[in-house]
Formats: sequence, structure tokens, C-alpha cells
Amino acid sequence: MGVQKPLKSYWSLFVMGVIGSIGVTCLSAMAQAVLVDPEYIQTAQNMYSADFVVQIIVFGFVIPIAEEFMFRGVLYQRYRETRGFYYAAIWSALFFSVTHTNTVQMIYTFLLGILLCYIYEKFGSMKAPIMLHVVLNLGSLIFTDIGVFNWLAREPFKMAVAVIISTFICAACFVWIQRSGGDPVSTQKTEE
Repeated sequence: MGVQKPLKSYWSLFVMGVIGSIGVTCLSAMAQAVLVDPEYIQTAQNMYSADFVVQIIVFGFVIPIAEEFMFRGVLYQRYRETRGFYYAAIWSALFFSVTHTNTVQMIYTFLLGILLCYIYEKFGSMKAPIMLHVVLNLGSLIFTDIGVFNWLAREPFKMAVAVIISTFICAACFVWIQRSGGDPVSTQKTEE
């Protein structure tokens, strides 16, 4: 497990979560335009039809915290006890992805699952992936509620610029986090 990180590394996670929620939601909307996944539409309608306070409590806090304890705290950790980082991260991310049941979410949650495993290893604490996951979900909920995505969706160019800018900022945050200590991947357990 990695070394405890200073507050500025957690600040990078917060920024990555806020900005990443914009990029991921815009990419999901673009993917939906191409894939037209009825299950994704139904999931979004169900999620956003609840009262906003319920959305914040359930989708902003309860679900991401429960998912982190299940997929990083239990599943990833069990694989990691006997296998290397890549094996554990890929399998736990795959199970995390499959539970989202629609194509659009399955793609980005697989990648998110691997990132959350890396963050867990890098920070040496469940607090880090929980914080990132909660901020991502809250950002998506809040930006949807205040109309940011409706405003961006009016012009595809604005959506594309939002994705590019969010990708750049999230990459910079990731590099900052990555350079702030040892590499958890280099502490691989030997596969037997």
C-alpha cells in the first residue's frame, strides 16, 4: 500500500473529480448520440427523476461509498493479496463495470475502476477513492441540476472543448498525484 499523501494531493483529487465529472458526462452524452443505448436513457431518467436531495444523498454519497467499499475495499483487496496490481485492478474494474449494466456506463466505469484502484494504492487509504468517486458523482448531479450540460449540449463545439479542457486538467492532476511518491505498481506481488 502507498504512503499517506499530503493535503495538496487530495486537493488534486478534488479538482480531478469536479472537472472529470464534466468531461465524463459530456463524453457519455456524445457516446449516447452514437450508440443510442435505451438502458442508459432509462438509467438516467430514473436517476434524475428523484428529488434532488434524494439524488445527492443516494447517488452522491451512499452509492459511491458502498461501491468503493465493495469493489476496492473488498474485491480489489482480496485479489491484491495474492496477485499483482494489474490483475487485481482489471478484475475488480471489470466487476465494477458489469454492475452498471449499460454500454455507455460500462465503458467509462471500467476505466474509472482501474483509476480508483491506482488511487487507492497510491494514497494507501480508502479515503482517496471514496473522495474521488463522491466528487465525480456530486459534480455530475449538481452540474446537471443547474443546467451546465444542457448549455454545453446546445453546441457540439462547446461540448468538445469541455472534454478537451477537462482531459487536460485531469491529466495534469493525475501527473501531480503520480509524481507525489512511490509507484504502487512497482510493488507488485509475485504471481504464483
